[in-house]
Order: sequence, then structure tokens, then C-alpha cells
Amino acid sequence: METTICKNCEAEYQGKFCPNCGQKAKTKRITFRQVMSDLRDQFWHFDKGFLFTIIALVKQPGHTIRDYLAGKRVNYVKPMKYLFWMAAVSIILSTWSDLEGRILKSVAQQRGGELPAASMEIGHRIMEWVNKYPGLVALFTVPTIAFVGWLLYRRKGLNYAEHFTTNIYLMAQLNLWNMITTTILILLPNLSLSSITVLSSVQWIIWAIYYGWAYSTLHGDRKLFLGRLKGVAVLILGYALFVLFISLIMSTVIYFFEDNLKQFFQTQTQPN
Repeated sequence: METTICKNCEAEYQGKFCPNCGQKAKTKRITFRQVMSDLRDQFWHFDKGFLFTIIALVKQPGHTIRDYLAGKRVNYVKPMKYLFWMAAVSIILSTWSDLEGRILKSVAQQRGGELPAASMEIGHRIMEWVNKYPGLVALFTVPTIAFVGWLLYRRKGLNYAEHFTTNIYLMAQLNLWNMITTTILILLPNLSLSSITVLSSVQWIIWAIYYGWAYSTLHGDRKLFLGRLKGVAVLILGYALFVLFISLIMSTVIYFFEDNLKQFFQTQTQPN
């Protein structure tokens, strides 16, 4: 076999690839056709992996995650990348729907007038932060939900990191259901506050059913009803633990820094 000198690291070797750096033995001159071919391959690979992951998590979430944890990972988008892409698309739709503005307007109409400027500002700032850091908002709930999942299913053999990965995928998929709800809000801009509340409640029910189904099939629970109920408990208790954790942090901050916070809010409300 012919000996080749690597064009990248100048090592001598035999074969199609350099064992030292992985460079191909034969490299052709770059042409516009090759550039377009590489671009096409990159887009096709991304689209194929992304769509494959979405469909797999819709049709068989438990089996899909079990395969990924077992090492079958080539065809799937990595969990963190999938979460941030889904969150990004979801937040674009949410911004377009102007849900927070519609809710504040509906509440003001029910009260027979405009809401105080301070209330409008607080609502706006909260949603602005959510829109700016969608991946972080989704990520914040993952550790507590994963902890509850690990606690309730600790006899099944998965460690905490595997439960964390599981919930990254599931939280990303919840953004898909959120996109459907948001699209309805965009198509129906004149929905009343009660209709929006019902739609949000239905979305939460879908989330709970999906979580229960995913966790039940992931762990192969034989008792379907109890298994899915246990999966729903993972989501609800995980959220409750997250709210409790945030409440403790806020209470601690208020207790120790009450005067500083009062001074901060006074300066914020003073006219320029």
C-alpha cells in the first residue's frame, strides 16, 4: 500500500485517513460546486435530525429517550441543542401573539379601566425577561423535576444525570405543545380572557398526560394507569418543588435586604 504524507500534520501513514489527526489522504481543490454540496449536506443533516427527533418524541417519547440513554444517538439532536431550538421558536411565536399584553388588557377591561402603570410595567418586565432567556426559563425547572423523577423511580436504575437528560427532552417537547396553543392565539386575536384561561388549562392537561405517558413507557410500568399517574406526579411535584425553592430564595433575600430593595424600588418609581 502506498505511503502518504499527511497534508495537515505531515505524518507518514498508509490508508484513507491519517491516524494522527484524521485528515483525509486525498483532498481535492475547493470548488463552488463543493461548497454548495457541503452547504446542502449540512442543512439536510440538521433538518433530518431535528425532524426525526420531533416525530420520535411525539410518537414514542419513552422508547425514544430509552434508546438515547442506551447509546443510540446518531439520528437524534442532542438534548441541550434541541431544548434551545424549540424554546427559541416557541418564544418567537409567543412574542408575535403578545399574550401578556392581551391578558393585561382583558383584566383592565374587566375592572372597568386601565391597570395602574406599575402593574403594566411589572408584567412587561417579567415577560421581557422570559422572552430574552427562554432556554434558561425552561432549564430552571429541569433540576427539580429530574430530582423528583430520580426519587420516585430510583429502583429503575437510572442515575440523576439520565433523569436530567430525560427531562431536557421532555421540557423541549412541551414547547412544541406550547407552539400549537400560541398559534391558536395568533389566529384568534379576539379571544376573551376566559377563553385564554381555558386554552391554557387544556395545554397543562396535555402536558401532564404527555409526561405521564413518557415516564410510564420509559420505565416500562406494567400498571398503565398507576404508571402514568406516577409520571404526572413527577411533573407536578417537580414544579411545586421549584416554586418552593424560588419562594425560599426570595424570602431570604427580602429578609436580609429589605431596606436595599425598598430604596431600589423608590428610585425606580421616581420621575426623571
